[in-house]
Amino acid sequence: MLCPVIACSPHGAVLLARAAIPLSQSEFDELRQADGFPDWDYHPFDGDGECPFEFQKPDDWGWLAGKLVAVDYATPA
Repeated sequence: MLCPVIACSPHGAVLLARAAIPLSQSEFDELRQADGFPDWDYHPFDGDGECPFEFQKPDDWGWLAGKLVAVDYATPA
C-alpha cells in the first residue's frame, strides 16, 4: 500500500519514490465514508504499534497507476 521506493540512501536521509497523483478532498471524503482505505497490518520494530503514515489527511494518499497508495511515511517497512 506504500508508494514504491525507487532508491534510498544508506541511512535513509534521501528516499526516491514514484510520483503519485494526490487525492482530492472529495475523493478522500468518499473513500473515508465508504471504508475504502486498505487495512494496514504492519507492526514496526520500535514497538509503538503506530502506522508509518496518517490516515486522516488527503495529501498523505495518492493514485499511482490507478492504485491507491500511501505517500507520507517515515518508518522503515
